[in-house]
Amino acid sequence: MTSLQAIERYLDRYGEPEARRMPPSAARYDNVLTVPCYDEPPECVGELLGRLDASALVILVVNAPSDADAKARHRTEAFWRALGGVDDEPFHFSRWRRQLDLLAVNRAAPNRLIPRRQGVGLARKIAADMACALIAAKRIISPWIHMTDADAELPADYFAHVPSRPGCALHPFCHEAPAELADAMRLYELHLRYYVNRLRWAGSPYAFHTIGSTISIHADTYVKVRGVPKRNAGEDFHLLNKAAKVAPIHRLSHPEIRLKARLSTRVPFGTGPALSRMIGDDRPPSYAPESFNRLAEVIAHIDGDVPLSNESAALLEEMGYPRFRTQAQRQRRRPETLRKATHEWFDGLRTLRFIHLARRFHSDQPLAESLNRLFGAVDHLAHLKALERDL
Repeated sequence: MTSLQAIERYLDRYGEPEARRMPPSAARYDNVLTVPCYDEPPECVGELLGRLDASALVILVVNAPSDADAKARHRTEAFWRALGGVDDEPFHFSRWRRQLDLLAVNRAAPNRLIPRRQGVGLARKIAADMACALIAAKRIISPWIHMTDADAELPADYFAHVPSRPGCALHPFCHEAPAELADAMRLYELHLRYYVNRLRWAGSPYAFHTIGSTISIHADTYVKVRGVPKRNAGEDFHLLNKAAKVAPIHRLSHPEIRLKARLSTRVPFGTGPALSRMIGDDRPPSYAPESFNRLAEVIAHIDGDVPLSNESAALLEEMGYPRFRTQAQRQRRRPETLRKATHEWFDGLRTLRFIHLARRFHSDQPLAESLNRLFGAVDHLAHLKALERDL
């Protein structure tokens, strides 16, 4: 049961103004979907929602950052008008089709632009905060806040497979790319799945994908972590990194979301910039498998106090681990509470930093060579996806 009091407390302290200023309505929906839209073509709405078969309110935050390119900002304003929005109005409600309505938020007008350093994170937070308010008002029946992006294509039964327990649910995904991006997209997806696979092999509790267009989060969990971080990139990573410390991360086996591969400079890192770097490079480097051997050593140390090698100990010392461990041992006497606290300290962000620091001993290697060494001469992408499904 969602704690309405907890939602109200969150909205009072940390909620965005839009969550309190929504237009009144008596309509009720089974589900809510949140989508940030910046520099998107009008036809993306039909491609995103065309297969959905459910009762849902879709909250679109039509936004542009304050430092947006003038052409991108004008295209975003045109998108707002294509939805039926008037330039100076903050919200626009429309019926898209039976049981599926759109509530658009105007953060693309000149006096409502998103601060440049808050970008997509603030856009996601506005939509999710509004979803929280609607759940608290019992206008949304399901307590799950579904997040995706305008470049996704959702399956018909997208809403039908939420877990029974609070936490986060991560949908499986695949990428679709035009011919000129197909090779680069395959390499980038291999890199993503290789990293998560090696985290899982090492025993990390943070072995999951952090892709914003595939996340659903229970309202209870959402308010516990104080909403989406207001960042112009990586907000999905940081949201899940916080959520994993307070609730389970459920990895769904189906249904699969289709993500469109495209070049983009809207965010400083992520799929779009990565594709730009990988075009024409058939041997992109990635983390050496030996770096994950060191990670496995650290996880074994946390879980069972196994001694560390000098190299791994040196990396952890650079990260401030000895000081944390000394303080934690003073405060927590039971082994299981010390273990939990240590995994919360050595979280997904510090895990990534550790892998980066491990380059001091293990240089990046061509991704194909690492995959061949680990899995043999197989279709590596299909193999990694199969391993995720089996889990």
